[in-house]
Amino acid sequence: MQSVIFLPSYNRYTSTIKPMKTFYTFLFLTITMLFGADRSAANDCGTAIPLTSVTVISNGIQSGSIEGATWSGVAQCAGPGENPDVWYSFVAAGETSFIRAVGQGDFDPVLEVYDACGGVLLDCRNASGPGGNEASQATDLTVGETYYARVYHAGSAEPTSTFFNVIVGHIPQVELRPQDCDQFTYTTNSIIRALGPPPSSLTVTGYDWEFTELEEPFNTYTVASPNGTNPNYRLLWLSPIQYGRSYDVRIRLRVAEGNSVGDWGPTCSIGLQANVLTTQLQTQFANGNFNFCDVVGADAVGGATQYRWTFNDLSVTTEVFGDNNSRLLRLQKVPGLNLGQVYIVGAYATVGGEESPAGTQRFITMNNFVPNTGLRQDIYPCGQTYIFNSFVQANEVCTAEAYTWRFTNTSQSQPAIFYTRSDGSRFLRLDWLPDLIIGDSYDVDVRAAQGGLLGDYSVTCNITIGASTAGRPVFDTDIDQVPGNGLNLPEESVVFDMTLSGNDGSGDNVQLHITNERNTPVILELYDLSGKLIQTRQETIYGYGDVRWRTGSLPKGIYLLKAFDGTEAVTRKVVL
Repeated sequence: MQSVIFLPSYNRYTSTIKPMKTFYTFLFLTITMLFGADRSAANDCGTAIPLTSVTVISNGIQSGSIEGATWSGVAQCAGPGENPDVWYSFVAAGETSFIRAVGQGDFDPVLEVYDACGGVLLDCRNASGPGGNEASQATDLTVGETYYARVYHAGSAEPTSTFFNVIVGHIPQVELRPQDCDQFTYTTNSIIRALGPPPSSLTVTGYDWEFTELEEPFNTYTVASPNGTNPNYRLLWLSPIQYGRSYDVRIRLRVAEGNSVGDWGPTCSIGLQANVLTTQLQTQFANGNFNFCDVVGADAVGGATQYRWTFNDLSVTTEVFGDNNSRLLRLQKVPGLNLGQVYIVGAYATVGGEESPAGTQRFITMNNFVPNTGLRQDIYPCGQTYIFNSFVQANEVCTAEAYTWRFTNTSQSQPAIFYTRSDGSRFLRLDWLPDLIIGDSYDVDVRAAQGGLLGDYSVTCNITIGASTAGRPVFDTDIDQVPGNGLNLPEESVVFDMTLSGNDGSGDNVQLHITNERNTPVILELYDLSGKLIQTRQETIYGYGDVRWRTGSLPKGIYLLKAFDGTEAVTRKVVL
């Protein structure tokens, strides 16, 4: 056992010798000699106590005390100055290190960090008060270099407790899984994975991935994973990624503490196959029967900016491109499709300006019938009365060439009244049928013509014709016919237009200004870019008026808004 020298304790705070404390001083010195924790030997950086940087705080806590310590002579950044201090050293295990001093009882710690023994003060922390936690985050450190820290009491009066804890930690490194390295047949659909980080007391918030091209122009891309704390990474998230190219990959952690990043882990190489991944009509659509309103989809190719489709009827091949980067295609966009025809369908994806080779060719069959239509009852319920100068509307049949309406009087004997719109519009103004009898009820059914075929009449919907609010129009059938039967109304000075004044700031309101000198009801329809009808409403505008349309929780994007007054239509682009 080491010998013990008994000395009276000098008190910095009172500048007096305190004989009554000699027993405690003797006990402390004996314990520190027995356990090798002599704080008095660390009164300057030359005798600093070494600390080991850890990733799990509980593994690196070291107890300290100023009992028996004196002032090192180095100016202090906080407190009255010349308080007893204890010095520590640590070797940087990462470019970012976390140094912490935690006071015990009424000990009010000050933490200072230096770049070398006798070097520059990097940080001074004194914010938490007695028993508090002072934490310093040192960045841009040189791994392997030695740095220094010291701890002392901030108060001018001697603390009852002389003890504190001190810890040094760093962010652990991560790397790509060994089984994912040195693989050169990846596609943009592939997933690579980081090894889970070693145990750490730090709060991991995400991963940064770095990709360096191994061929010219040798660009380097750093991408924060959109997958949060999930270590999986989809190669499609690297937007400049190219087939036939190889990359060096390394990873680092992000942590909540100080919003800091760790050091990059080891590098390994990966590569993508030479050709863009092939795609084709998805299996779920193969050999199916479809209408024009139906949607088909291709197998997804990660990072694809465009999909091209081909439809071959064994004699002619028709080509069409999907909207933007969508792999879904509404069949009404394909020009020249015919009902009752079988088509061989091919799909191609473009990634980084390069198109995929041909994938599997698959078949679809267009149905040999026209889908049913009918009065649109969500807007025009059956059993209601509709004024003579109002509109009614049929359910949409995609790419319909014509709609034929039939009105059968159920109030009295009258021949059935037919009306056909050969322009493909499904709107009908009741006063275009001058034979309708105001006050009578009619069974209304509709059929559509599409793809060269004529559909069946729909189920009937009974409505009553009400008196017109603007008087009954008179048509000279020897000169002009009603719109939709081939000719136009007599020329008149009418104006119909719609302008958008943007969103009102709430994110889901569209403001419209509509001019309508015909004083007829206006039908508003909102479509997505595939042509799918999303929302509809009817407004009564006399002369002009403003409309605020709440579009609800629709996804952000570009939509088409169509306004129709029964005679002409206006379409505008809307950005939500």
